[in-house]
Amino acid sequence: MELKNTIWLQLFLLLNLLILSNCQSTDRVDENLRIIEKLSGLEGVEFITESGDTLYRQSFKLMIEQPLDHNKPNGEKFMQKVYLSHLDLNRPVVFSINGYNVNNNRISELSNFINANQIYVEHRFFGESKPGNYDWNYLNIEQAAADHHRIIQLLKKIYKGKWVSTGISKGGQATIYHRYFYPEDVDA
Repeated sequence: MELKNTIWLQLFLLLNLLILSNCQSTDRVDENLRIIEKLSGLEGVEFITESGDTLYRQSFKLMIEQPLDHNKPNGEKFMQKVYLSHLDLNRPVVFSINGYNVNNNRISELSNFINANQIYVEHRFFGESKPGNYDWNYLNIEQAAADHHRIIQLLKKIYKGKWVSTGISKGGQATIYHRYFYPEDVDA
């Protein structure tokens, strides 16, 4: 009799485990579809899904349309490369600015430490983020800060958690200037 009860208990636990794992995978699929739907609704944003770090549910390479001159938003445009590592719509966001080109979606120590979504930005005039017109007058910190502001304004439509900006070397300088020109964009 005791063996029979043990078998029934094991079957019951196995069935519950299967049901729970199915619910979690359904939630994961729903979350993945929600982020894709939200990204699709952003004007001037093209994206592809990328393989990413196992910390994240999904990773994307975004190409975001930017004005060459933010003082003339209807003028010449270029596409700026941004990597988005998505964990959860309600988690914090680490906005990581690179001072040069971005070859891959490098996860920052800070993003990993605070379990946050991450946005990793390539600098204008570098890598894939080059305008057709190389007018070097527009390669300046004020235009770069305006690029970062526009990216944050777009993605804040999706991510409602706290925002932190960071960068290393030239990216660190760009982070400081972005905060100087747009102090309300990030929380820290």
